[in-house]
Amino acid sequence: MNDSGPRPGGARLAIGFWLVWTASFAGAAWSQQTGAPSITITSVPAHGANGSLMGQVSGVNPQSHSVATYIFVEGLGWYTKPSSGSPTTSIQSNGQFTVPVTTGGLDHLASIFQVVLLPPGATPPIALGGGSLPVVAGLARDHRYRFGRTIQFAGRNWGVKTAPFPVGPGNHHFSDGTNDVWVDGAGRLHLTVRFHGGSWHATEVVLLENLGHGLYWFTTDSEVEDLDPNLTFGAFTWDSFGDDTAIPSWPFREIDFEDSRWGQAGDPTNSQFVVQPYAPAGHLVRYTNPDLSSTPSLTRFVSWSPSEVRFTTALGLQSPGALDPQALVHSWSFAHAPTQGRIVPAAGREQFRFNLWINGGSGPGNGQTAEVIISDFRFSPDPTIFRGGSGLATRNSLVVSGSAQSGSFLLLGVDDPSGSVAPGAMSTLAFSLQPENGFPTGTPVVGPFVVGGVSEILISLTPPPIEITSLLPWNGPGFPVPYLINVAPDPVFQGVAVYAQGVLVSATPQVFLTDALQLVVHP
Repeated sequence: MNDSGPRPGGARLAIGFWLVWTASFAGAAWSQQTGAPSITITSVPAHGANGSLMGQVSGVNPQSHSVATYIFVEGLGWYTKPSSGSPTTSIQSNGQFTVPVTTGGLDHLASIFQVVLLPPGATPPIALGGGSLPVVAGLARDHRYRFGRTIQFAGRNWGVKTAPFPVGPGNHHFSDGTNDVWVDGAGRLHLTVRFHGGSWHATEVVLLENLGHGLYWFTTDSEVEDLDPNLTFGAFTWDSFGDDTAIPSWPFREIDFEDSRWGQAGDPTNSQFVVQPYAPAGHLVRYTNPDLSSTPSLTRFVSWSPSEVRFTTALGLQSPGALDPQALVHSWSFAHAPTQGRIVPAAGREQFRFNLWINGGSGPGNGQTAEVIISDFRFSPDPTIFRGGSGLATRNSLVVSGSAQSGSFLLLGVDDPSGSVAPGAMSTLAFSLQPENGFPTGTPVVGPFVVGGVSEILISLTPPPIEITSLLPWNGPGFPVPYLINVAPDPVFQGVAVYAQGVLVSATPQVFLTDALQLVVHP
């Protein structure tokens, strides 16, 4: 990190930002209490193979404590391991423990492993395929995700669901085959429903992160309005742990976009927004996506906060900070009102998912392979901060902490997570009141001096950007060069969109361009 202290003066930006240098980049603070009870999974069997989970316990007397272990199988639920008759595992004197976790069924395809350190004499509840992980009074816990195949899409890692026997949703097979779900050369995710091996196979991918409250944003490049009535395309949050106690009838933190006619070919509507459970009045809204045969792109947004879930569907490629009103297809807000039976799910260990599956019958009514293409997925923890970049500029290389709220502080950090630039490169940060044409994508920059041979400019250079010309040294991956910004409390700046992009320049010279942020100043 840079060791410079705060500098007086700085550059007063026309959009009301004040820049100062800071000694360190703000991050998540954490501490570990010495001697506190802890449990860690150290290894799990390879996906599809039989074997045992291994782990380590510390901070307790191994002789008087034990471990409860659960596995989660996609579409089936949670199971106690080693078995319902032996729900606990002893701990060796060195704190290590070993649990047989593949004792039958589809155990070898489990996607989540959970261990809980139990107090002396505790008897954990038994799980026999339930949708929710049983509540266990433990001293510490750990979990690990595992998929047989993972893919990279939109700069993030996703697990690919597989089930050689019928599971939910739809009670059919799911395939992780490369001919059934893949990312193409343009970075687009393809999901299919395809017949092979004597059965129809659906597809689903699971984001291997828990993002929580914020703005979720994705685009599709398919005629989803014309899906076979027996098929459903879903884009949704789902918490496999199922522990949202505020909604005991559906504790899975499920918020859905679903394109489907649900087997009713004559239904004039073809899509819906849902905050689960769907059955109570006011939890589901149906609408109609128009004919997409000439321009198949749709952009969807869902903003999730403790007080509200707000859905939007729009035609074409849209930016949430600059949505074309003429492109709006439908929007809906679900407000938190517990006394009226409307409860916004709390944030937890939810994961975002995309799937394409069969909602009724033995397969698509037309008997044909179906495909949906998802061209992008983005997330911002602050609904007023949006990230731009098509992937030519390294994703998440412009780090952000804080808020664009008027009167608050916002910390931006210029980094090269891939380490393609040598440490010691100099950093600068540029702001503009206009994005480059096509934002959230930009204009490609190609040349021998550009790291990787190609990147993209994401902020407008005409008129000239408001540029921070002072250069600061970059110390390597994971040490973003910090820029602390005080967002001016002047009401004149509220609603103004500002665009920022960072640059690293090495001595060779090589130029590295970060991705960009759109910052909307708000009250």
